[in-house]
Order: sequence, then C-alpha cells, then structure tokens
Amino acid sequence: MLYLLVALGFMFFAGVAMTINEGLWSNTILLISVIISGLAGMIGGVPLGVVGMEQTGKAGEFAWFFVFAGIWAVFTLCMLLMRIVVDKISRVRVRFLPIVDKIGGILIGLFAALMLTSFAANTLKDAPIRAGAWNINDASEGQKSLFRQVTTPFFSVSKKFVQAESIKVLGK
Repeated sequence: MLYLLVALGFMFFAGVAMTINEGLWSNTILLISVIISGLAGMIGGVPLGVVGMEQTGKAGEFAWFFVFAGIWAVFTLCMLLMRIVVDKISRVRVRFLPIVDKIGGILIGLFAALMLTSFAANTLKDAPIRAGAWNINDASEGQKSLFRQVTTPFFSVSKKFVQAESIKVLGK
C-alpha cells in the first residue's frame, strides 16, 4: 500500500508539473475535461470491461483487470476527443489580468492534478482492491486514511453526479 501511495504522489507531482506554467483558461479546460472524462470512464468503462472479458473468454477472477482497463480506455479516449474538440473550438485563449492568470492557473492546476490523482485512486479502489486482488487490510491505519483522503475528491463529484441522475419529479 505504501508503494501505491508513493505512485499516486508521483502522479500528483507530475500533474502539478504539467499544469504549473499553463494559465487559468487552459487549466480550467483541463479540469473540466478530467472530471467529464473520469465520469465517462467510471460509467462506460465497466460495461466495456465486461464485454472485453466475455470476448476473451477469461475466467471471472480476471474481471477486475478488464474493468480497470475498460475504465482507463474510456477515460483516455474521452480525454483525447475532448482535447481535440476543445482545441478546434477554442483557438483564442481568454486573457485575464496577469496576476489573476498566474495565481488562478496555479490553483486550478493543483485542483486538476488532485482530481486526476483522485480518479486514479478511485479506479484502483474500485477494481483491484474491491475485487480482493490487492489486500488493503495489510496497510497501516495511516496509509488507509491517506488513501481514503486521496479518493475523496473524485468520489464526491461522482456521487453528486449519480444523485443528480435520479431526479424525482415533484408531485409523484
């Protein structure tokens, strides 16, 4: 579990390093893309993984692997498509005051890196850990707590999305 947390830490650091020099506009688009792609990956990746497992004829013990690969395949495809579409639509970058652009870009970049890392942690929690392929019970309480904290941001967004999809009509 410690190595997993270290890998997630490196992922966060890489995300920050890739967004630190971008402006507020670019990082906001990236944050929205990560959230939408992550939701699409969580929703569409599971059925894709099940279809992949059925097509290969592998046993149920490999189901977590196919689900994990399906989630990341849908996420990657959605991110690529969104990036291409956004680059075609938004050829002109919105300009802000230089100080707002710098500080806002850094803050939104940190949040985008956090959401990407949280999405990765959620995919690990939902696929290999939940399937029992990786045992989280061997970890210390501090490691478990840190892992829960890392998964919380994306889980909160996905929970709100799922709740919003089950809207009840008034009067019924």
